[in-house]
Amino acid sequence: MISKRKFLFAASSATAVAAASALIAGVTLGLFSSQAPSGNSTFSSGTVSVTKDATSYPCAVTSLVPGETSATNSGQDKPCTFVIDNSSSVPIYAAVDVFIATGKAVSVGGAYGSTATVTPSDLYDGSNNTGLNITITDGPHTFTTPVAADAETCPTSSQPFYTALQALTSPAADTCYMVPDLLLSTAVVPPTTTTISTLTANWSLPVTAGNAYEGGDVVFAFMAHGVQSANNALPSTCTAVGQTCAASGSFLWS
Repeated sequence: MISKRKFLFAASSATAVAAASALIAGVTLGLFSSQAPSGNSTFSSGTVSVTKDATSYPCAVTSLVPGETSATNSGQDKPCTFVIDNSSSVPIYAAVDVFIATGKAVSVGGAYGSTATVTPSDLYDGSNNTGLNITITDGPHTFTTPVAADAETCPTSSQPFYTALQALTSPAADTCYMVPDLLLSTAVVPPTTTTISTLTANWSLPVTAGNAYEGGDVVFAFMAHGVQSANNALPSTCTAVGQTCAASGSFLWS
């Protein structure tokens, strides 16, 4: 005979086992619910790109003699131009590097009426005065032109302007000059800007140059570059277009 207490305990245990079995079986209780997806978050980086416009005009002046200038001659002797375009997708700052490499003849002829020996000189002698003269402008601004103080070791195959250097073969370059980071604009260049700057290099060889500059060669080249302006504030010292704006403090060009 089962006592009443034992019967109640057995019934209770059976109910608990049944409830547990229902949970294990995954019975849906039917509560109201909802969901909303966040959407996909994606990231893409911007681009900084400055390029040479097709209207640029590199010079190839040959048989240059004292007294000739880009202003008084036509054809091959017209001014050299470098038109710098912007295809960046972000705001940038832009600058240009200026490079000159020069060489001289092994020997030159003596001047008429003198028995003195004439020592050959580089066609660009670093003075930007007595030999070949070069003046760079963008219209209203005059840009720094390399001089003797900017002489440096001529570039090797892994350095910028090496390709330009190869344009001189006879005579080969013996001296190189370079001025970097000449500012093209003190303001941020927006991505909607097409042409950043048009640089013109006017040249002349003084009529007083003399025989020392016979047989010399010069190659002249620009290298434009840009950098993002966001999180890269221009130094307070960079206030003039055409002047060097060196990387300093937190500002970098690359």
